[in-house]
Amino acid sequence: MKRACFGGVAWLLFMLPVLAQQPLSPLWTHPAHVGFVGAVAFSPDGRYFASGLGDLESGMTASVLHLWDGVQGSYVRTLSPEYYDIQVIRFSPDGSLLIAGGVQTRAFVRDVQSDRTLISYAQYPSDIAISQDGRTVVFAERGKVTVWQGIRQVVWSTAPVHYGILRAALSPDAQRLATVSVPYRLFGDFPGKKVALWNVQDGSLLWTQELPAITASVTMSPDGTHIAVGREDGAVSVLDADTGELLTHLGGLGYDALVQYSPDGSFLVAAGGLAPYLSQGSLRIWRTSDYALLGEIALPGIPSVVAIAPSQTVVAVGYRNGEVEWISLPDGSTRQRLAYTRMAYPYTYEPAKAIRFSPDSRYFAESRVSGVFVADVQRGREVSALRYAPCIISPDLRWVAHLEDTQLTIRRLSDGAAMLHFEQAPGSDILVIFSEDGRYLAVVIYDSRRRPRLQLYTTGSWYRLWEVTLPVYLVVREGCFSPRSTYLALHGYAAVVLRTSDGSTVLDLQDRLDYPFVDAAAFSPDERRFAAANELYVHVYNLPDGSHVWTTPTVSDPQEVWKLRFSPDGRNLLWLQPGSFIVWSTDTWSRRLEAGAYDAEFTPDGRALVLAGRSLRGYDAIRIVRLSDMRVVGSVQDRARRVWVSPDSRYILYLRGGDALCAVRNPLVPVAVPRPPRR
Repeated sequence: MKRACFGGVAWLLFMLPVLAQQPLSPLWTHPAHVGFVGAVAFSPDGRYFASGLGDLESGMTASVLHLWDGVQGSYVRTLSPEYYDIQVIRFSPDGSLLIAGGVQTRAFVRDVQSDRTLISYAQYPSDIAISQDGRTVVFAERGKVTVWQGIRQVVWSTAPVHYGILRAALSPDAQRLATVSVPYRLFGDFPGKKVALWNVQDGSLLWTQELPAITASVTMSPDGTHIAVGREDGAVSVLDADTGELLTHLGGLGYDALVQYSPDGSFLVAAGGLAPYLSQGSLRIWRTSDYALLGEIALPGIPSVVAIAPSQTVVAVGYRNGEVEWISLPDGSTRQRLAYTRMAYPYTYEPAKAIRFSPDSRYFAESRVSGVFVADVQRGREVSALRYAPCIISPDLRWVAHLEDTQLTIRRLSDGAAMLHFEQAPGSDILVIFSEDGRYLAVVIYDSRRRPRLQLYTTGSWYRLWEVTLPVYLVVREGCFSPRSTYLALHGYAAVVLRTSDGSTVLDLQDRLDYPFVDAAAFSPDERRFAAANELYVHVYNLPDGSHVWTTPTVSDPQEVWKLRFSPDGRNLLWLQPGSFIVWSTDTWSRRLEAGAYDAEFTPDGRALVLAGRSLRGYDAIRIVRLSDMRVVGSVQDRARRVWVSPDSRYILYLRGGDALCAVRNPLVPVAVPRPPRR
């Protein structure tokens, strides 16, 4: 037993003994981008696909350039974790090298196989163009263009034609370069309405053409005859590459048209948002022989970048909310979501409720910024999606509570059908609590006089069982049902425990706490004890008489308690704050374990405690601790921040670094192997 001090706070640290520890490998990984997707690209041979984060304001500096299998769409790995602003990605002609960069990130070349940075340029590109033979590399920057041809460098300023951030398209023979100036929110540059064509060899201006609206993107046809410019008003202008003559205008998109010619030049795609106030978009396809419209595909979000696969059967769309999606061409009948948005954690409920498992552990539902998504646990494949957010998911995966401003709608997860609707006064929060068995729904709303009212409903029939007015002093932030739904606890300023049968008060902690705030609460599995915790104390009471059992101070930083849990057998109590946790024995109320972790969760079978975060040896990992002897029996060295366990205790999901969801198998639960049939 050792006493250590981290950040001025003394922790009693028990070294976790390791016995027969198994290194575990993730079954699957769902990466994410925590801001808008700045770039997507297919390798010319179609083997790889890459996507990069382009949001400087997110504050994230890791895990932002993901590499995927270009055919299956499966995650391969994350490249360049030290780079954080990816505005453009390009592959070398043979697909072995990747070059990327951004307006705040220097351009770099990375070997795809070895994941090593080979060279770093001095340029900070907003766009990059590579010739078909790989000998010419063009960097479009803020107000200037740099061309590298071996050791030969040509640099020219785009003023007075363009002053701001540039987008560029290189002709097939690498002799001409088309440029436009686009808006960029970080610098507040003045975007232009002109498209220009330059001579790559000496930087001379060949021609300019002014368009009716601000430009947003540019692409050149593979034969070098046409230039398509996407505009901020949603239209697409097609020009003759030799003369700059305007050939046609293509419309139909709301705003910010992103254009791309197919590899063989037979069709042109453009994606854009429907309207600035709508989180929806559209993708249109035109035949280039006569620019006739071939089809239109609805998009679930606002697109930020597009790319067409070499096979020409798939278009990749990156969205401003962080998602990346593959859509089949030309009808969009098949969709595959690759990157996901960061999970939505409304402050009215704890992060543990962002993911729920089905009772049979076959599926899990995840609440994200863009909706609720249901996936297969073993393979991680998405099976359905409900585009409402933010949502709270019922534990049985039958219902979701959709919160939007002052309105609450209870919907069926399978089809989104509305079951129940609430509306309350502006400026007030609505609290939603599902019982663990999914039978009850508790809703705390505020009336016109700002008095909190608690209503209890049965799910399915949605019959209201009762309604009570809560004390005004009880500023409710969270709540939970007991395991068999006998009691309902509400906490915020103090805490109360009510009977679900009639709403009567069993326990009121208003005058029984030295420090009145309650951050977390929990019931024992047998419903005979109730625990309440804040940043200073943990209190335990008997039910239903409310007699006091035990109180202990917690040595910690003054911050909110994230989690309070009884183990499934009721013999252990877990207390968790950001960065540290304590496990007490409920028989002797002695400390069994105390260490550092970002998250912790008991397995439902009661055999283990799963820890996520920094270990005592200084590295981030998932650790599976057997409760019988407090020994680590399995671990994954990874940047884990949150953890969830399936009802059968077989699968563990964890959040890697705030952006990727991963799954591992619990080594304490044997894999079921079917017996061969008897002969």
